[in-house]
Amino acid sequence: MTEYKAPHRAKPEVWAAVERWSKNDMETLNCTLELRDRVEALEASTAAAGGPMKQQHPITPPPDKIHNWLQLEKTGWSIEQIITLAAKWGADQELEATLIWLVLNGHGELCHKIRAARRHEPPSLKDRALKGLAKMIENGHLAPDLAAEIRAVLEMAPDE
Repeated sequence: MTEYKAPHRAKPEVWAAVERWSKNDMETLNCTLELRDRVEALEASTAAAGGPMKQQHPITPPPDKIHNWLQLEKTGWSIEQIITLAAKWGADQELEATLIWLVLNGHGELCHKIRAARRHEPPSLKDRALKGLAKMIENGHLAPDLAAEIRAVLEMAPDE
């Protein structure tokens, strides 16, 4: 197999141009800075390992990660759960590579939208509780005064 060569390098002048371009949009700038940190960490780890990876795709999991996944079977995880975990890891690597490409090619404004669409967060406990409360009210399982008190308490809870 041939040595993998990245089509793009994260050059300082490219990062400076991207940061200047995104400085008026705090969300895009934050995404850009986060991606820059990740790229620099990846480049540093590649350099520390003696240069570009040879004979494997850049999204190949490191041996210690594979070993850890295999150990999960001994703790009761099913093979399907382990495969799903590995697939999620691969998808995360692909997502990060896509976001880096977008930033390096002048489309950094899309990265926060893509991350949100691909990694949708489930509703918070507060949101689920409020939805459940609404169903209980709708079905007549709670007196209106008690429901109002519960809603007031739930509304004070943080959105986590």
